Amino acid sequence: MQRSFGVWILLSPVLTALLLAVPLVAVADDQSKPPPGIVATSATLVQILRLHDENVGVLDAGTPNTRREAWRLDEAGFAGEETLTRSGLDYRATTRYGPYTEE
Repeated sequence: MQRSFGVWILLSPVLTALLLAVPLVAVADDQSKPPPGIVATSATLVQILRLHDENVGVLDAGTPNTRREAWRLDEAGFAGEETLTRSGLDYRATTRYGPYTEE
């Protein structure tokens, strides 16, 4: 009985590794395939960036290029607010939780 227990102790890490490896191989096969409906494209980065620039749009004359978003937050029962101000590519985020302010 002592001998079989010793063999079990020696083989248990090997068996555990095998049992854990089998599901990982199955998951890896599923993740190597793209999701249904995703197909390869022949578009180049230059084409995509050109299309983006054409479709971004232009603001009406006199319209400021500044946007402001205000959000109310409740994380783990701690209420606060976040204000995000964007001007072009610049931004400023201010988060307030009670007496604490983070920018």
